[in-house]
Amino acid sequence: MKYTLTEPQVDLLREIAAASSAMPIPPARTQTSWALEQRDLIKRTWRGSGYVAVVTADGRYYLKHGKHPRQVQAEKERLKGDAAQAALAPATGTELISRLQSASGKITVPDPAAQTRGRWRAAYYDALHHGHVPTGHKLRWNGRQRGDCVFTLIDEEAEKAAQPLPVAAVDLPETLDRPHRLVRATRKALGRSQRVTDTRGKPAVIPLYLSRPLADRALRIMHALFTEAEGRGYTVEAQNDLQRGEAVHTVAIVIQCRAFPLALTERTTKVPHEPTPQERRQQERNPWTRLPKYDEEFNGHLALGAPPGAGTSTRTRTATAPGGHWRHGWDTYCRISNALRRKPTAGSGRRSCVRPNSGAAGTRPQTAAGRFPATGQPTRERDPAGSTGKRLCLVRGGQGKGRFMRRW
Repeated sequence: MKYTLTEPQVDLLREIAAASSAMPIPPARTQTSWALEQRDLIKRTWRGSGYVAVVTADGRYYLKHGKHPRQVQAEKERLKGDAAQAALAPATGTELISRLQSASGKITVPDPAAQTRGRWRAAYYDALHHGHVPTGHKLRWNGRQRGDCVFTLIDEEAEKAAQPLPVAAVDLPETLDRPHRLVRATRKALGRSQRVTDTRGKPAVIPLYLSRPLADRALRIMHALFTEAEGRGYTVEAQNDLQRGEAVHTVAIVIQCRAFPLALTERTTKVPHEPTPQERRQQERNPWTRLPKYDEEFNGHLALGAPPGAGTSTRTRTATAPGGHWRHGWDTYCRISNALRRKPTAGSGRRSCVRPNSGAAGTRPQTAAGRFPATGQPTRERDPAGSTGKRLCLVRGGQGKGRFMRRW
């Protein structure tokens, strides 16, 4: 248990100690008094309709010395065995490296006292400055001043191999000579507003919500993203869905029959609200009118991610600074794509995806003629409740069975 107290806990302890009799505990400070009771600094009892508390001897000691008596006792016991623990520490850097190699490269010394910590520190610097660290390794030490001392001998080659691969960069074009079809449709749907661009909820366009000066940069970003996705063999499509009786329009990148909806928005910063002359006049007429304390203003940083309520299991956000080189988290898509692209083993199911509003199946199944159609037709089915299915995937069973199941 941590015996250090927060400022509200110390204030309550002082109030209880200064009271001439048992002090009633207000309901708002019940949790604070519970924390003091757990440390044996006060004693609580239930009286009438609430708790009352009195200070204990440990509580008065804490107020006088600033430490819990158990902390002082633990420190004394730790210092009592300091000399014996220091004698067990390595005397030289060579001995420290030898112990690390025999301990699989890591040694932990639990919260040593000053003398023991000093002996380990001397062995560490001896190994570091006298060339005892093996070639291709580095020696690391955590806990120099307090807490546990952790010494680690790290293989640099293994550490470098364990690091994740760098994120692939997508080059951002300076101009759009031949924009993507969805970018071209979004440009036409921007409207005439000179302050805010909002295309969310419009069919067959990219969901954007940002200030108008950043609209051109946003379109160039989405053009680069969609072009790169199609260059890697993925599909970019506008999707229409029905959620709670309302039409939902999204743009998604489809990777192995799994759609990742995307939206590009500009982040906002909270700034103090400046009342307008109209708001001041309204407040003079109606003094009880409340004005907002803060306003949300666009800050010029774009965020790419899944739109709210998109229903995707992967949400990746990447901010772009104004004028900076744009990078996108393609590693997420690549990992999912590689996981879904595993070679089927003998007897395993093969999967074909038929997307609504499309003319052909996403993947042509390799089955015998007549057992599975070579091409898929646009498929939309309804359940008994009347809701429209989002996606129909046909999964074939084991060898020779020729059975199919529908997955939505």
